[in-house]
Amino acid sequence: MQLDEGLSRSDILAQSIFESGHEVIARISVESNLMHYVEQYNPDLLMIDMTVPTKNVLDTISVINDVMPKPIVFFADRSENAVINAVVNAGVSAFVVDGLSATRIKPVMELAIVRFKQNQNLREELAKTKQSLEDTKETLAERRIIDKAKGILMKQKKIDEDQAYKTLRALAMNQNKKIGMISKELIDVAGILIN
Repeated sequence: MQLDEGLSRSDILAQSIFESGHEVIARISVESNLMHYVEQYNPDLLMIDMTVPTKNVLDTISVINDVMPKPIVFFADRSENAVINAVVNAGVSAFVVDGLSATRIKPVMELAIVRFKQNQNLREELAKTKQSLEDTKETLAERRIIDKAKGILMKQKKIDEDQAYKTLRALAMNQNKKIGMISKELIDVAGILIN
């Protein structure tokens, strides 16, 4: 899909896209609701051509990257460091300044797709790592609860740690609950009885 500020350079983009074996499924102006068209057409790649990226377009790109990520190529006539940072932070895969020539479009598109896939892989790895950390935190928290419950049983029943664990496990099996849940319930009851 292609977003143009003034459709004057649109034909160069469209022809290059066609020659590289792809298809332009929509040409829209900057004033259009970009998110609506992305949802409607679900393009494989977005190509945006503007003199300078606007905050509104960059905000929309950020939302697209959060909701339905796509490789995005952005062609601009000029840029400053702040603009480059904003474009990168919005999630643009390739940013080309003052370089809209037919011979460069195909390699830029290919680069954007490769970079997008790399970024998606990094995002997935990061999500897996975060989930693994959360799972580890939950496991450690559950172990602390189980250890505390074992300590209560050891003190109250005058049994060793192994017997305390077997008692918790037997209670969990009898009540068809996880040992962590049984341990928490035991700690709660002990707290009520002690207070």
